[in-house]
Amino acid sequence: MKKIIILLIFLCSTFLAQIKLENTNVADLPKSGENYLPISFSNEWQMFHRYDNTWYSSTEYWLNTIRITDHMQENNLDYYKFSKWENTWIRYDLDSNRIYWKDSDGDKLYVDFNWEDGYHAFYPIDFWTDKVMLIETDSIIVNGEIKYLKKLSYDRWVFEQIEEYYLEDFGFYYMDYYNWEMGSFAYEETCASSKIIDQDSTYKYYDAGYEPEITWNGNSFNFILDTLYISTEIDHFFSRASYMHIYDTVQTLNYLEDVKLSYYYDYGNFNSDTTDVQLIPDDYLKYFSCVIQVCEEELLSGEIKLMARIYAKDKSLRPHEVYYPDDGYVELPYSSIIKRKFNDYATESPPIKLSNYPNPFNPETVITFELPEDEMIDMLLFNSIGEKIATLASGLQKAGRHTLRIDAAKLSLTSGVYICVLRSNKKSISTKLLLLK
Repeated sequence: MKKIIILLIFLCSTFLAQIKLENTNVADLPKSGENYLPISFSNEWQMFHRYDNTWYSSTEYWLNTIRITDHMQENNLDYYKFSKWENTWIRYDLDSNRIYWKDSDGDKLYVDFNWEDGYHAFYPIDFWTDKVMLIETDSIIVNGEIKYLKKLSYDRWVFEQIEEYYLEDFGFYYMDYYNWEMGSFAYEETCASSKIIDQDSTYKYYDAGYEPEITWNGNSFNFILDTLYISTEIDHFFSRASYMHIYDTVQTLNYLEDVKLSYYYDYGNFNSDTTDVQLIPDDYLKYFSCVIQVCEEELLSGEIKLMARIYAKDKSLRPHEVYYPDDGYVELPYSSIIKRKFNDYATESPPIKLSNYPNPFNPETVITFELPEDEMIDMLLFNSIGEKIATLASGLQKAGRHTLRIDAAKLSLTSGVYICVLRSNKKSISTKLLLLK
């Protein structure tokens, strides 16, 4: 019974398409746009993809760029290949505002953008028979101008539902594909940004309007002795992370091209040079972190001020750049969450050495430390916001060289920067550890 119903739906769809092909006359219909598929080898459409598979309970994200890859001329007509339809020659007729695709028995009409809203017959690209398409017209504001938006809805097969959107003067805008045959999966393709060559050989840009968002508060930085740890939340609509159940991994799309901390010291009557440090994202692209060594004694005495600024740039074809603060720098007042003993600076003692190798590491690194004499020590590991992760060693240690191994899996560590602090009765030192998965 199910097969009979599917066959009837398919036959009805084909029959309606044939009626439309025989009776639709578009010659006198008014145009509703200038160009819905601008063609030039320099044009680019940056597409954000989301794929949901309910069968595997998974979501994937990625970026790709649609480009024109080839060109040919036949019977004085220009045909192009797009990376979106890599096996098919496409022709856009500017005079009639129509998209055709080249078949072995001639050009097939994919869409006429002059059609009035409603149902029309067409040939899906690279498909063997005609179908029925629903056209709907909307408008949006792009760069201060009202632009028409054409929505094309159709069923390619009985179990496949497709929606495509084309934006006047900019082309590819959005595509939604749904298949419920095998457990169901959905796929969407959104234009994050596009770059189109204009008639005067200048570029015009479209983007979806999203830019990096920096969240900064009192928890965004911590001092641990002579080390400053920055960990700030930086979000972007097109930066996504999801847990892949089938692979037992975290899949991410980082849409941020550059994230960094800029800082300098204010000495009152002059400033030091500005230093830039890259911020590294965690596994879920939520927090971006870095570690720098600071002039602890001068900061503690109030002789200098540490001034900082966060910068983020995304991957749009015309990148968005944001700062915190918007104008100038913010002071980071010194206050270590670990206090030194009162005589740390007052007495000289043989040096305590601390290092680790490899660094960066995954999944293990070896901590090496040297003590000039027998001492009571604590070795602590801190995360990006100054929280203690583990006590690696504690108690009386003999003079000499010691090693211990850190296993990221056993400590449930995610990618990022960590601080290992070695404290004794006479000295406190730290080293930076970078975990890259």
